[in-house]
Amino acid sequence: MSGTIKITPQAEKVLKRAKMETLGETIAELELTTTLNTAVLKAIGAGTSEGELLMFCSTAEEKTRVIKRLANNVVKHANLDEKKDGSKSPEHTAKVIAEMTRAFFRLWTVLKEIEEEEHPTHAAAATNAKTASSQPVVVHTGTEEERAYSVATWGQTELSTQTDLVKSIYNIKVRPHYMAPISKLRKIAYAVTVEGGWPLASRVPLESVRTAPTDTAVTLFARLLYGVCVVAAGMAVPKGVRDDGAGVVDGAAEPQWASMEKAVALLEEVRELAEALPNGRMKLIVDLMHKQLGKASMMGNSTPSLEMAQMASRAPEYAALRLEAEPASTQSARQGRKRGGDGGAGGSGDARTPEKLPKKATPKSGVKWPDEDGAIGPNSLPRMKGGNQAGDRCKACDRPGGCPFKFCSFAH
Repeated sequence: MSGTIKITPQAEKVLKRAKMETLGETIAELELTTTLNTAVLKAIGAGTSEGELLMFCSTAEEKTRVIKRLANNVVKHANLDEKKDGSKSPEHTAKVIAEMTRAFFRLWTVLKEIEEEEHPTHAAAATNAKTASSQPVVVHTGTEEERAYSVATWGQTELSTQTDLVKSIYNIKVRPHYMAPISKLRKIAYAVTVEGGWPLASRVPLESVRTAPTDTAVTLFARLLYGVCVVAAGMAVPKGVRDDGAGVVDGAAEPQWASMEKAVALLEEVRELAEALPNGRMKLIVDLMHKQLGKASMMGNSTPSLEMAQMASRAPEYAALRLEAEPASTQSARQGRKRGGDGGAGGSGDARTPEKLPKKATPKSGVKWPDEDGAIGPNSLPRMKGGNQAGDRCKACDRPGGCPFKFCSFAH
């Protein structure tokens, strides 16, 4: 049947936006048609024995159930879980189905956007009718530009699905306090799933993911990295994009576009810098990293996995590199101190040049932090017996013998 299937240009565009361009014939066969057009895609699910249409699902639970069924059908029909040697395994099949599930979530988002573009009034009326009858109305606030660059349908259900996928691929459990607010995850989802790139710093600045006044620059950067990697979990490296093996993960069928392993490795290097540098300086450094990740992604030259790996290898250099882009007010304050002044209101230790820093405050200098209850740790949080659950995971806990400290500022 595959030789007689025709896929219209409009349908090809929809599948390409959903990154499912290779699945057109398979979908057509499952939907029992020889012509795959946008009308068939909008009624996807009609060819299944249950006959449930994806685009007519009224609740998140119903949508998730139908998407999982469609993903299973595609994988089974096309033998996508078959390894290169022709064998299959339950673990490999589960991973392929998870990736296909994510693909159908993208397709649903694309079809919904097309529906709203074609019939904005009808779509709004249908949405209002459904929400009024089944669940409380959710009002999306923000400027028109913010709404335009957000996936409004990305919510707790998608977050749960993606965090489960992260656990499956990397064996990493993402804790709730690691994640950015849902409103910001929607903007990250737009950049990753619709534009296919890293969120630009102009749209998702680090300050936008702050959830507490005490969040440090490193915490904000970690929250951004985790957000991108969770949203992008299961996304393979596109053809023609340089990755150099950085996205290869044992738990994934294909190299990952934004590897959580590389994000964790980069954060370890950044936290080591933070042990020696003040928070103001770290803010400049992670801001620069954020912008460079966005620039590399926008140019399409390499994957975030590769960029994060390269950043981790040269992390100590960023303390000096970022000085070239310091705000003029900070530079003026430093010049004032060189002339003997106090630099005015902006004169703080954050603006010191590397030559002026004490030896113990240079990167990788092995700063010692008192192992005392309540003492500030390297992550700017107080040390506590049994660990401080407000901090990130203590990497020493995963080493033989566990954490050597009686009081730790990281989570145990």
